[in-house]
Amino acid sequence: MIKAEDIYKVTNNGLDIILHYYPQARDCVGTNRHFKRRPSEDDASACIKLFGKEGSQQVYKVTDFGDTGTAQSPVDICMYEEGLRFNEAILKLASMYNVTDELNRNVNKPDIRKVPASQDQKDGTKIFELADHLTPDQLRILGPRVTQENAEA
Repeated sequence: MIKAEDIYKVTNNGLDIILHYYPQARDCVGTNRHFKRRPSEDDASACIKLFGKEGSQQVYKVTDFGDTGTAQSPVDICMYEEGLRFNEAILKLASMYNVTDELNRNVNKPDIRKVPASQDQKDGTKIFELADHLTPDQLRILGPRVTQENAEA
């Protein structure tokens, strides 16, 4: 499942998405200057600001004081400008910025070998070897918070 955070990671914390919809805002990034979100506006009333704490997930948002006055995330802007629902906007942005939710083929590929049966094995016997520990990729597939200790329990 593709999350908004995955898209923000590849779009400079969502700034690329905002500038895609509002290219006139390019000069306002990192300043206190406002820009016109709508061409019919008399005064520039929207601003871009980076939200979130340093070291955690940060995202650029647009606050339009001539509209609702609340900060809109890049996904919200896509929904507004394209007339889409949340899941549709996520899929559109994921395709625009090549964000995929594919499983890693190297992790999910089984290791199948056919060998001749030994003297003590019946023909057609299936032998499974269990790994002592899961790799970090395998743990990530099981879930975002799954640790080796969880897998051993």
